[in-house]
Amino acid sequence: MAATAPLSDARGVKITQQQLEALIAAHQHFLANRADAPRLDLCGRTVTGLDFSHHNLTLSDFSRADLSGSNFRGCDMANANLFGAAMIDSNFASANLINSDLRGVGLQNADLRSANLRGADLRQGMVEDEHGNRHFVGSNLRFADLRGANLTDILAHGADLSDSDLSNARLNNAELNDCNLRAANLENSDLTGTNLSGSNLQGVDLTGAILDRTDLTGADLTAAIMEGARIRRTDLTRARQSEQLVDIEADLRSILHEHQRWIESLGRVGRRADLARHDLTEIGLNGAELSAAIMTLCLLKSGRLDRANLAMADLSSSNAPEMSAISADLRGTVFSEANLRRARFDRADCSPLQVKRPEGTLTCEADFAGANLSDASFAHADLQGVNFAGTILRRANLQDADLTGANLRGADLTGALFDGIRLDGADTTGAIGIPDAYLD
Repeated sequence: MAATAPLSDARGVKITQQQLEALIAAHQHFLANRADAPRLDLCGRTVTGLDFSHHNLTLSDFSRADLSGSNFRGCDMANANLFGAAMIDSNFASANLINSDLRGVGLQNADLRSANLRGADLRQGMVEDEHGNRHFVGSNLRFADLRGANLTDILAHGADLSDSDLSNARLNNAELNDCNLRAANLENSDLTGTNLSGSNLQGVDLTGAILDRTDLTGADLTAAIMEGARIRRTDLTRARQSEQLVDIEADLRSILHEHQRWIESLGRVGRRADLARHDLTEIGLNGAELSAAIMTLCLLKSGRLDRANLAMADLSSSNAPEMSAISADLRGTVFSEANLRRARFDRADCSPLQVKRPEGTLTCEADFAGANLSDASFAHADLQGVNFAGTILRRANLQDADLTGANLRGADLTGALFDGIRLDGADTTGAIGIPDAYLD
């Protein structure tokens, strides 16, 4: 008979941290195929406010357990049973929840940033508040991996799903009104009957998605990618969308001409380029003069900006996956909160820009704070002093890049290429994925 830890038979009795450590130790033996070791079974138990962080909890059973306020940060919980568990105020940031059973879970104020929920079953996930209303309240799923997840009938009013990967997910009849889905990946997802009214869908990727009877009333689809989306019985006129240039080539020539005059005259004549909220998909702007241009919330999917001058330009919150800005001047450029997945910045100059003003010289650093740079390439780029705080740089190519003095606080560099990188004086506080050999 398998051994068990000395716990009370009363399922509601709270487990102490010391008892938990004994259970986790036994579970490690179970995972090592020890026949006499028990699997971690906390079904129906009260395990509030405990620290599970960074442990291997695969195949464990937390069904109907009260996990409120507990810390599961960085845990491996693949194939775990969390059916009906209360996860209120819990921390699951960067946890691996692949193929886990999360049906009917309570996620009020839970932190699931950068969690891997690929293939997880989240059907009918909800919480019930003091008024008996069932919904997610303030759940943080930013950068979460929900590829292929089953979110049918989920109630997630007001949840933060920005930059999350929901490709191939099932969201049939989900209540996602007033959610933040900015820059989320919804490629090939099923949004049949989904309520997205009032939601922030800026920069969302809906390539190949099914939008059948989808409610987009009051939603903001600025800079959204909708190539191949299957739209049926869905009214897009009620949503805000990107502005379109009437004659894109002629209009751009005029805008760039006036901007050149504005630059050369130091603002006395001409007009500063304002392309905010415009659709510039696959546009060719190689070598263009766009310094100090306004390009916020711009759709630049596969845009070509090689050798362009974008110094001091504002591209914050732009949607520019697969954009190419090889050898571009990006000194002082702002890309904060932008979607730059698979973008190319090889040999780009992102070094600090010295701006002379009457009151003195101002130093302006390139700003990528909070941007999604997964699979982007910065090979041989000058990234001195760049702000990468809170940035996702998973699998990014940083070979031979100079990040001297860069701000990498809280950045995720899991799987990035570091060969030949310089990190002298860089702030790596809270960053993950940097090999010890590159740290002081």
